[in-house]
Amino acid sequence: RAVTEWIAKSAKAPVDLEPAITRLTFDIIVDTMLSGGEYFDRDQMKARISAFFRDIGRIRLSYMFLPDAYHGHRPDAHSKLREPLLADIRRMVTARRSLPARGDLVDLLLAAKDPETGQTMDDALIADNIMGFILAGHETTSVGLTWASYVLAAHPTTAQRIREEVRAVVPQGPITADHAPQLVHTRQVVSEVLRLYPPGFLLTRVA
Repeated sequence: RAVTEWIAKSAKAPVDLEPAITRLTFDIIVDTMLSGGEYFDRDQMKARISAFFRDIGRIRLSYMFLPDAYHGHRPDAHSKLREPLLADIRRMVTARRSLPARGDLVDLLLAAKDPETGQTMDDALIADNIMGFILAGHETTSVGLTWASYVLAAHPTTAQRIREEVRAVVPQGPITADHAPQLVHTRQVVSEVLRLYPPGFLLTRVA
């Protein structure tokens, strides 16, 4: 559906795939893991996430000129934009506790217990986990898909080979997880894209 919409829009003006794919992966996570996310406004949530990433991604001169100990205690060590995001998710978690199970990620976290103590997670911890899934899940996936689109556009022969493989493996109907092992060339292309343009290309830590 999304690709059909992009093709229709491209007839009038070029389509910027990066934000389009990012929105697509965000909607997929909301629809599948949160069963629709009816407890918050999608557009507002997406805008808050984008602002949050811009805030935590800022490069400060202090990173180069001051010791690590400074950054752990500076007033803006944690983004002020994090709390509004968590507040939306906590409201959803609280509401879902009194509703029938839907079989999604929220229900799995609500039912999860520590194997040694039997203790369950409180709303704040569940909200932290869900926000991690949303933030890390849709951004990394969208970056990978955006680079894959770029690579395939630059190599039409490879793109055509993937189309032929998909048609041979799945002549009709949707592609499912059961088809994945048979899409050998497609998997090779995805692996090569991740090698050339890894979404998580940098990890930092303070030892």
